[in-house]
Amino acid sequence: WNLTLGMTVIILLIAVLMTLVQKYATDQKTLREMKKEQKELQAEMKKVKEHPEKQFTGIDVDPQAIEYAISQYKLSNLKYICADATTWDGDRYDSIVSLETIEHLPHPDGFVKNMAALLNHKGRVVASVPVTPTCDGNPHHLHDFTVTSFNKLFSRIGLTKKLEFKQVQPWVYDGAFSSDDKAQSRSQGVGNNVLKYYRKHPLALLSRIRSLIFNGRCNIYLSAVFE
Repeated sequence: WNLTLGMTVIILLIAVLMTLVQKYATDQKTLREMKKEQKELQAEMKKVKEHPEKQFTGIDVDPQAIEYAISQYKLSNLKYICADATTWDGDRYDSIVSLETIEHLPHPDGFVKNMAALLNHKGRVVASVPVTPTCDGNPHHLHDFTVTSFNKLFSRIGLTKKLEFKQVQPWVYDGAFSSDDKAQSRSQGVGNNVLKYYRKHPLALLSRIRSLIFNGRCNIYLSAVFE
């Protein structure tokens, strides 16, 4: 317990330092470029909707998620299937997209292997995960990835990374130590989760300290295209 408390204090001190650095040294040019890329992506998505010959399939294991998608996102060239994507064997696809889901799965290796099996010849997978620690603050995350470990998921099954994009999300603190389930803040209850996590996994603090030193007070998400 003393070790956990001491390392928690160190993390708080590093976080304060990184807050000051990020506040006064933010790369505004990079932020403008990201906003421009987001607008370009939205334009490309609009073009896809206007081509009914392109077929899309959404898969989720949760029946409620499928019901909601059907009610909210209807397109003539889009269908939804309630199934376990880690084992589902259906159509073959030119592209498969899985954004920020891999870290939630008990067996990410099996999921990635199944995605590769569902690809057409010369098909591609577009996937993303956080590459900074998140298991400490998010109890729904089962795995922490680094850039290297994420790439190995795909290289082990013969897929090569062709393109990547990193998204930086600065930490927010609204409601971090609140227990109000109705709060809408993205950081709701994160502080409480962190304390509980490090009581059980004190050595995991080392990964958090390393991330604070090298990445700052933020979460980083890596999106990549594998072929």
